[in-house]
Amino acid sequence: MTQPIRKPRSLFEAWRKLDFWKKMLTGMLLGVLVGAIYGEKAQVLVPFGNLFLNAIKMLIVPLVFCSLISGITSMQDATKLGRIGGKAIMIYLLTTGIAVTLGLAFGAYFAPGEGMQMLGVSDIAANSSEVPSLIDMIMGMIPANPIAAMANGNLLQIIVFAVGLGISLKLIGDKGKPAVEIINSLAEAMYRFTAIVMSFAPYGIFALMAGLTGQHGLELLLDMIKVIGVVYAALLIQVFIVMTLAIKFIAKLSPVRFLKGILEAATVSFTTASNSATLPISMKWQAKSWTFLARYRALAYRSVRH
Repeated sequence: MTQPIRKPRSLFEAWRKLDFWKKMLTGMLLGVLVGAIYGEKAQVLVPFGNLFLNAIKMLIVPLVFCSLISGITSMQDATKLGRIGGKAIMIYLLTTGIAVTLGLAFGAYFAPGEGMQMLGVSDIAANSSEVPSLIDMIMGMIPANPIAAMANGNLLQIIVFAVGLGISLKLIGDKGKPAVEIINSLAEAMYRFTAIVMSFAPYGIFALMAGLTGQHGLELLLDMIKVIGVVYAALLIQVFIVMTLAIKFIAKLSPVRFLKGILEAATVSFTTASNSATLPISMKWQAKSWTFLARYRALAYRSVRH
């Protein structure tokens, strides 16, 4: 006899059991509603949203540094690192090229924002810096001072240093094990720290959306419906066609599992309009994938031995 589904005893319990992305969506919609009702008065909530964004940014540098080193040193065959890196770069360039082509095609055909008066565009154009050359980009990858790169949040330099240090720890064998154990412990602590910070994400998103809507009103959102629609139509094609095909036929993985994995990161990216804010969530899911693969390999090894 099947047990009846127990209903939540209270609203708090129902909220606690709600999926993360549903909490994020609820916080965003409630924020828009509060901002539309209270207008400028909703600006009082903005500092709470900024606190959440600062907490997210606080996680990025130590999380990336520890996770990369932990992932590299956990690889059984260090020679695979070059092949994996080469494939990752090729896939990145391919999907980026398709994304740029989609964006240009949609922009040329639909002309979103045509006729709109965008405030501050002239100031942005005047203050925009020149695009660096390829040589400057390559030279900028190597940090002259890794500590300064971490203090300034230069992710590319941090990644290069972390990859070099991870490979070096792998090559020195047993001598590097004490450092690897410390970094693995720090990585696990950062994953838990990320989970704690992200538990406040719906409330931070609520505060940000309330302040944004209160400052600009719903009129700005309505004026940009066409722009938003065209942008997200192109994004949906990129995700559900380009990325899922790449996951299915290149990575040989389940597209459904991939889409479930990016759901939290996509929700945070949509509500915060920040790529940096999604990085801790992406790294958390990457850590889960590494843990799953490690357990799977250990189980397969024991099965073969017996």
